[in-house]
Amino acid sequence: MTAPKHLEIARSYLGQSEVSGPASNPWIYSMWQGLKDGAWIWKSGGGDDSAVPWCGAFVARCIAEAGLPYAKQWYRA
Repeated sequence: MTAPKHLEIARSYLGQSEVSGPASNPWIYSMWQGLKDGAWIWKSGGGDDSAVPWCGAFVARCIAEAGLPYAKQWYRA
């Protein structure tokens, strides 16, 4: 059985992680910037990837990369 495309995409990002302190993983930053309404949510956390939960953003990004529509309020994971 083949995994759904969005799950295969998610697995390709294994190893991505937050950066402690005020710095940020560039991949996490780009993920927020690439999602509708993501930029303002990112700014609300001060641009610190350890201050903003990114589980909903991650799922939305994987779904979008699979070519599927993601939830309107994806940030409410």
